[in-house]
Amino acid sequence: MPVTGHIASLNSFFNLVPNDSTIVVTDDIELQGKLILPANKNLVIKGLEGKYPVISANGSIYLDAKSNYTFYGLTFDGFYSQSYDASIMYANNYEGSLLISECLFGDSGYETLQFTPVDGASIVIDGCDFIATEAVKRYIHIQSHYKGVGHAELTALQITNNDFYCDNVTGDIICLNGF
Repeated sequence: MPVTGHIASLNSFFNLVPNDSTIVVTDDIELQGKLILPANKNLVIKGLEGKYPVISANGSIYLDAKSNYTFYGLTFDGFYSQSYDASIMYANNYEGSLLISECLFGDSGYETLQFTPVDGASIVIDGCDFIATEAVKRYIHIQSHYKGVGHAELTALQITNNDFYCDNVTGDIICLNGF
């Protein structure tokens, strides 16, 4: 039985977590709304070793543009918005460092991961499984923030050692624009 997270409480929790913290998720979490991760923090959010707890929501997880995140050993599944156009994880004007490793991504209703990085950003997605049992537009969408007037000079853009199950993908598996 998942823990149902009151979104205001979870947003407050993440704002109170000290910088450079590691948060260990020990049980499944069902978010009621969008989760907005705080500004100017370095956070590691990981599942209890060997457990891969499920995080689901009726909204997205929004990453702050100036923060650094590591997500490790988690399952993200059952993310839906009322308009069905939200991603599981989203960051706009992202300039931080993002590592997503050994996570499982299930149904999102739209795009699984969507990021618009700017100069200096680092995005690494490694060792993850992407398995949608329902229609998804695409798994990974990374688009330069500059939209046709230039391209982002990223410190790193690495998508390696991932498994993509494509039967229910209606668009691109991976879409990279502006690089």
